[in-house]
Amino acid sequence: MVFGDDDDNDEALGGFTYSPFQIRTESKHEPSATNEQLKSLHEKIHQLLLASKASSSDAYSKAAIDSLFERITKEHGANAEKTNMVVDDSAEVCKLMTEKVNKLITETISFMENFQTTFNNNTKNAN
Repeated sequence: MVFGDDDDNDEALGGFTYSPFQIRTESKHEPSATNEQLKSLHEKIHQLLLASKASSSDAYSKAAIDSLFERITKEHGANAEKTNMVVDDSAEVCKLMTEKVNKLITETISFMENFQTTFNNNTKNAN
């Protein structure tokens, strides 16, 4: 078998053919914030800031800013957790794919060594 020939029977390698792929996870975690979510959050921040400017009470303004800061911190923390979960899932997929590729390479090397040995033995016997 010569790799790359169109006439080869791919079944010898279990039908393996190389094609680039994207890593896909079956994770049910939501992706990080979208532009629409960020615009919505920006609008809420803008409204809170306008309300705090209109207020004559410094205590109310401080409470609004504290509330805003707490909300932003919570949103950021939630997005960071989601991102970490996606990264962990991606790392696990990469680890599994690396193990599969390493196994395939090991099996291919073993096959080629056996092929070379058989070829050498048959060549000696034929001569």
